[in-house]
Amino acid sequence: MTRWLLAINHVGMSDKAQFHAALIRRLGGKTKLAEALGLDRGSVTRWHERGIPSKYWHQVVRFGAALPEPVLVTAEELAATKPETVPA
Repeated sequence: MTRWLLAINHVGMSDKAQFHAALIRRLGGKTKLAEALGLDRGSVTRWHERGIPSKYWHQVVRFGAALPEPVLVTAEELAATKPETVPA
């Protein structure tokens, strides 16, 4: 099992948002992640910008570790990379 590093830079996205977006892609995309968490795809649609909500972090960690090519990430890494939310 190996750890992965973010290597993609999207214009207009913070480094923290990029981490969550890259993680979602590495986990198989929005649809696969939604299915694994028992959610509809619409629930995870904006997570690549807003970050994965903290109430799902431990499920995401377990899902990533169980993949055929494990994606190793910790809840602490997700917390450290949670994008800042801007009030409306």
